[in-house]
Amino acid sequence: MIVRSRGLLPPAVTLSTLLVVIGARLDGQTTAGWERSAQLGANVWYGAAHTRVVSSELAVGHSDSSLAVRSGLRFGYADDRDADGPRRVTARSTEASLGLDYRPFDRLSPFVFGSGESSYQQRIALRVNGGVGAKLTLMRKNRDDLSISLALLAERTRALVPRDSIASVATRARWSWRFRYRRQLTPTLYVSHVTFYQPTVERPATQYTVDATTTLEAAINSILSLTATLRDRYDSEARGRGAISDNDGQFVLGLRARF
Repeated sequence: MIVRSRGLLPPAVTLSTLLVVIGARLDGQTTAGWERSAQLGANVWYGAAHTRVVSSELAVGHSDSSLAVRSGLRFGYADDRDADGPRRVTARSTEASLGLDYRPFDRLSPFVFGSGESSYQQRIALRVNGGVGAKLTLMRKNRDDLSISLALLAERTRALVPRDSIASVATRARWSWRFRYRRQLTPTLYVSHVTFYQPTVERPATQYTVDATTTLEAAINSILSLTATLRDRYDSEARGRGAISDNDGQFVLGLRARF
């Protein structure tokens, strides 16, 4: 189900936190090596409304004491129809990302990253960005961790417009704040949350995006687990590109495989 709601309030994160850290190795270092996961989620409404939502995600990463490489690919699709009407697409998005962390198990870890995405519902034909930053890990023990990061990125967005028009292109410099929390609640239950707040350098109060994702994961066995994911995205410029709302939300139930 695609959910439209009010914009999220920007998280209050301060640069001073990053400046008081010593780059020391943390206790409870996570295991190095390969990590691979694939997830498929869906949601269906029937009766008065006939809505279908499909979401898939693939992630691959490798880490050791000196370098971590992570990549991800995500696809989402939704359509609906009235009781007697034809189906119409309400959402379609694709995202790809690649990142490299230097000394990922240290308390303070620099990184570089890049990503590309398209979003029919937010009227983005193509958005690409890349940047550099640093991650501060506040807590890490087994699968539990708490971290914040700050990065500076360059972004180029081409709006989705009718074919007979000239696509408008916007180039921005953005700050990227990230808050991430992951916790093993029980031997079989795991929760994770990540929020990105990305204001532009020039107009941070009026031009910004917020992306918040919360996932609850229940293990079936050593490979498979059930997931419930709530994702809420807010882009203060989406309506200016012709979107129905600046807000785009999604809730899906799914199955994840780790191998």
